[in-house]
Amino acid sequence: MSMLEEALAYRESGLSIFPVPRGEKFAMDEWKKYQTEQATVEQVQQWFSNEDEYNIAIVCGSASRPRGFGGICVVDLDTQHAIDEYWTKYDTLKAMSGYNAEKRKNRGGHLYFGIPEGVTVKSWRTADMDIQAEGKIIIAPPSLHASGIQYEWVDPDVPIMELPEEFYKPYSDDGIPESSSKNWITELFSVDGGFTQGRHNDQVFQFSLFMSKYNVPVDVTRSIMLYMDSQDNSPQGQKQIASSVLSAYSDVVPDMSFQTQPLDYLLEHEDNWSFGWLIKDWIPEASIGVIGALPQTGKTWFSIDMAFSLATGVPFLGSPVLKTCNVLYIQLEDPIGMTLQRFRTVSAPHRARLGIDKIPGEDNLHVLKYGNFNFAKQETINAVYDFVEQNNIKFVIVDPLVVAADTRNYMGTIGADLKDSVRNIRDKFGCGFMFVHHVTKATKDKDTISQEDLWGAVFVTASFEAKIMMQALLPDENKNIRALIVKRFKSTKSDYENEMLTLDIDSTKGSERYNATLVPYDSEIPQLKHHVVREKILSFLKDETDPVKPAEISDMIGETGAKVFNHLRVLVDANKIEKTKGGYSIVKTMPRVNFIQEEDLDPPDYANIMEDDRF
Repeated sequence: MSMLEEALAYRESGLSIFPVPRGEKFAMDEWKKYQTEQATVEQVQQWFSNEDEYNIAIVCGSASRPRGFGGICVVDLDTQHAIDEYWTKYDTLKAMSGYNAEKRKNRGGHLYFGIPEGVTVKSWRTADMDIQAEGKIIIAPPSLHASGIQYEWVDPDVPIMELPEEFYKPYSDDGIPESSSKNWITELFSVDGGFTQGRHNDQVFQFSLFMSKYNVPVDVTRSIMLYMDSQDNSPQGQKQIASSVLSAYSDVVPDMSFQTQPLDYLLEHEDNWSFGWLIKDWIPEASIGVIGALPQTGKTWFSIDMAFSLATGVPFLGSPVLKTCNVLYIQLEDPIGMTLQRFRTVSAPHRARLGIDKIPGEDNLHVLKYGNFNFAKQETINAVYDFVEQNNIKFVIVDPLVVAADTRNYMGTIGADLKDSVRNIRDKFGCGFMFVHHVTKATKDKDTISQEDLWGAVFVTASFEAKIMMQALLPDENKNIRALIVKRFKSTKSDYENEMLTLDIDSTKGSERYNATLVPYDSEIPQLKHHVVREKILSFLKDETDPVKPAEISDMIGETGAKVFNHLRVLVDANKIEKTKGGYSIVKTMPRVNFIQEEDLDPPDYANIMEDDRF
């Protein structure tokens, strides 16, 4: 059967399906709606009319209802151990990529089971298999595996059997068995306890998952399990135990284990990397970036405007959006009501310009409503991973980073958190991230700021490939927020300097007025707050004949002593003023000396000189 014929047959049999781009594991469009409704025949025909474009994904759980059942569950066997134990044990519908007796020894397989009506089965996994049920998908025949091998039914005429009890989830999300006593760990380690016959690997996985939820280092858990295995009557060996432990820890972000491929294979099969923009000159594709600024600089407004443009395609600060995408916006500092009001304000000019009540693409933008969010917690990484995969998210904005990170040790662990979680999600799904972050207070006295001014820069700078730094400028005559922007992108190896952002925001209650524009920055005109202070200091000292103490300068120009002292140091370094025992004074310039040039002199009269009596 062709891809289209198979897809239509799936739909006719009660399965919920949707398209997945070849070589990927997620849908091009949001697929959550297919958990509650089937695609129409017309949609299926449109999706799969081109045989070479899409694979077929089946929504597991109650979304798919084969005749006689209230849902389906697919057991994905990942290891030879699982295949040996389960492949021939159950006579049900089975699928495999390139199935034959030889390939079954090194490839996994799928066992299809029916879920009884009215029963909900949770998705879970062990060291050897994934139980794909509620909220999960499975790639079905005749789709192509990433390796290029086709998925095939072993015997398409075999009926689906009811899901056996052993595949129901035996423990909670925290790794605690749902059908055991509260003392299950004590029993596991007791003299009379230990591993249950036939469940050795599952119990290692279960215990490791429990330990991972409490951030116990993987090497500690591995050592405990290796010791227990060595004391068991039927030890599994170091390799199998280590594999089970690592599988449990990788359950937070599945399929993120260390993976390699021969270079010749990668060069032949992997697409060549090419640089591209989501928003021209602002957001590179699949990049991890940062927006750095002091408070009250407009960075949250800036990030909201950016998210709205990415989702809807409206230009961002005059720059075209080259690729719209699904966006996840995570605001961790402001109340949800304030965030939504800001989105309304940002969208208002576009709605007015187009004369419509809703901008197409607003449904591509997802906003975190509530939740305990911290990248140091595995639950957060797990949630982001699942949401990105299920909703085909291509860009995530997190504001601010300090709330989403473990800030102990002066941001000392956030660099590792970003590398271990965010970078893996980016590499897996091509999803970019932008973090809104604070800079150190010392930057308020600098003319321009750079990535080195980020809070905890020594730990976080290396994690960011795109940096947008914003230095607060003096408000204009209308009291609009203004900022000097410097951009740097690792992919382009170039700087974008001297761009000034002006945010025109009406914060009046009930008002919907927002405007953001870029104007050239004139470095000759003092526009930074500290420039004004320095001008005051120089103007005052210019009229003083004697050195002046900092306290007197502070009193005379109306600025705090600490601020004056900081700017005095900057002016001394710039050789504008000098410091003496008596205080500070303007650097005295040497009077200009006009040297007489040799050609301006008359030649000497040697005759008269010789007649002079003095000689």
